Amino acid sequence: MTRTGRTLLLFLPVAGVALLLTFTMTCDSDVLWHLKTGQVILERGSLLRTNTFASTYPDHPWPNPEWLFQVVLALVHRSGGFVAIGVLKVLVTLACAGVLFGLMVRRAGHPGTAAALVALVLAAIQFRLTERPHLFSFLFFLLTLLVAERAREGPSRLPWVLPALFALWSNIHPEFVMGFLALGAVLVGDALDRRLAPAGPDSRQARLLLPALLCVPAACFNPEGYHALLFPLLHTFIGPIVAVTEYAPTGALRVPAFWIVAALTAATLYRFRRASAWSEILLAGGMTVLGALYLRATPYFFLAAAPVLHRHATAAATAGSRVNAQRLCAIAVVAAAVSLCWALGFERLLPYRWGLGLDDSAFPAAAAAAVERHALPGRLYNLYGDGGYLIYRLYPGAGVFQDGRLQAYPREFMARINAQFDERDWPAIVEEYQVNTLLLPIVTAGRLAPIDAWGMVFWDDSSCVLVRRTARNTALLSRLEYRLFRPGLEFQEIADPPRNAALVREMERNQSERLKPSPLVARELEEVRAKIHSGGDQPRPYEGSTP
Repeated sequence: MTRTGRTLLLFLPVAGVALLLTFTMTCDSDVLWHLKTGQVILERGSLLRTNTFASTYPDHPWPNPEWLFQVVLALVHRSGGFVAIGVLKVLVTLACAGVLFGLMVRRAGHPGTAAALVALVLAAIQFRLTERPHLFSFLFFLLTLLVAERAREGPSRLPWVLPALFALWSNIHPEFVMGFLALGAVLVGDALDRRLAPAGPDSRQARLLLPALLCVPAACFNPEGYHALLFPLLHTFIGPIVAVTEYAPTGALRVPAFWIVAALTAATLYRFRRASAWSEILLAGGMTVLGALYLRATPYFFLAAAPVLHRHATAAATAGSRVNAQRLCAIAVVAAAVSLCWALGFERLLPYRWGLGLDDSAFPAAAAAAVERHALPGRLYNLYGDGGYLIYRLYPGAGVFQDGRLQAYPREFMARINAQFDERDWPAIVEEYQVNTLLLPIVTAGRLAPIDAWGMVFWDDSSCVLVRRTARNTALLSRLEYRLFRPGLEFQEIADPPRNAALVREMERNQSERLKPSPLVARELEEVRAKIHSGGDQPRPYEGSTP
């Protein structure tokens, strides 16, 4: 077998790991507002510049640097639904794995060790391998590193693709700034290396400098212009207006691989400090700091650190270290296997299910269907995490109260409703924003929606829909409200046939409105029917979730 064939064969297990980690159903709410945005852009033939999907602040300016990704997502969905979107996720992840593998092999050889390290990286970043635009940012970040590596090897025209790459990247995701950090680390590092070792080999700095400078105006070719360069700073990493996990510091228990690999990278750079390039030190060090500060930045650390570890470890093994190449590869394989087991068993941040398509069980799907089916009037209130799904399901019939587009709302509003939310302020919020309908988790409804002020028109074990008791809603509530069968409500003693029939009708209706009929409700319904038939006293209350 040729050397190229052997290298490609060693990549096959990496492809298998990538498929294993990404063969999951869509359950990220943000994916859905991205999809709906792309669909509306295609329908209207123009970009969305305001908070189109919200009933609150619909005219608030909305900077949307991810519009191109959204259009691509909508076109992919048009061609094959959520299965096609899942396939796109798998293919982009495979491309990331292939570019990282090629970069490591090109720099230091040893494809077996490189394959094991790439598998480790994929396992470590699996919580970010979702159908969102940052997946393309990972790919473009790796392509930037690959172009810089090609410039190291000698004269090439390849660096001139960087401006086009950044022009595309800036219309897909604001994390194109990570590419600028990588180029900056390479250029500053090369300058330091040339200054400290002027007699060394020819620097790639001259070959990269002009293309890198042209990337700045190229990145301004987007609807936000030069403001896109400041987008992450102005709209992302500034203050806890919502408790979003991915903007939180990287905890030791959440991603332990980050701290292990960070310590190993620091030790490697110190041990081989004389052989380490300043570009490696600056890039790995900068990404370590960002990764520690923000969970969403940890993938860039792994993508930057893996080639450094691979180069120095294989160089030491080749030079006659006590750990030879075969042992090094075995160690890397064991580390990758442990990381993969940890990722699949303990580190998943969302309730992923195997397969392709949309996982309705991860969203308030039945509650959204009730809002849509009954065309409930007035403004809807929803929690932040449900907004993306509700945009996908309800627009244009109903607007959301809030959703995952942080920059689409005034910061004061998002802070008041989320990070600084006070239940004593709830009546004022309802009045100020003219809220008429609530879509809430069952556990929250008991606190925010007292029965004397709100009538329940849908509920299951996870969510409920409530309508405000007003004169204009009287007829609607008389037709739809659950009066006898409510979560946590003990049934009254069975006294007369009309009440018995109403109770049975509410239970049957509740079963029909759920995504899947509840075995608990089915059992309770049979007991109620048996009690009615035998003239018994009082059935036991419903045993499901209660507020």
